[in-house]
Amino acid sequence: MLTKENNKTIPYSFRIDNEVYLELESEARKKSVSINSLLNQVTKDYFFKKNFEKLACIPVPLDILRNVFDSADENILAKKADKLGSNHAIEYVQSLYHDMTKATAIKFLDVWFGRFFKFEHEIHGSTHSYSVQHDINEKYSVFMKEFVKSFCETILRVPVKIQATQRMITFSFSS
Repeated sequence: MLTKENNKTIPYSFRIDNEVYLELESEARKKSVSINSLLNQVTKDYFFKKNFEKLACIPVPLDILRNVFDSADENILAKKADKLGSNHAIEYVQSLYHDMTKATAIKFLDVWFGRFFKFEHEIHGSTHSYSVQHDINEKYSVFMKEFVKSFCETILRVPVKIQATQRMITFSFSS
């Protein structure tokens, strides 16, 4: 388990079924990581998925998303994203953290975008910079751009700089 204050691990022992241990050992060997590292990753993944269950999210194949967004009208997407990025996002943040602060809103962005293939959140001073590679399509980028703009302006109450390409968005803001 990681402690937030100093990012050090703590020693702790668990009892694991022999069958589960053998699977962990095999998977760790395949990935060239320690069983401890694999268990930490599995645990993080568990809590990550649990957060999405709280938001009533379901996994959807990329091909379905690509087809849905390809056929969608960009103006309608922008309007829906604006509404979701403001009103609905407040509910999402509160359901995960029970409180609406800048800190919990930023935590939400990490969870929300952490589900994508490549996601980075860097902090330099008070500036938060995000890079999200979603690999869906350009209309999805339009949707996410409006979602982020609405979220930052309505919830964080800060201006945001956003760039979008066909399969990626990048944005930054100061907190």
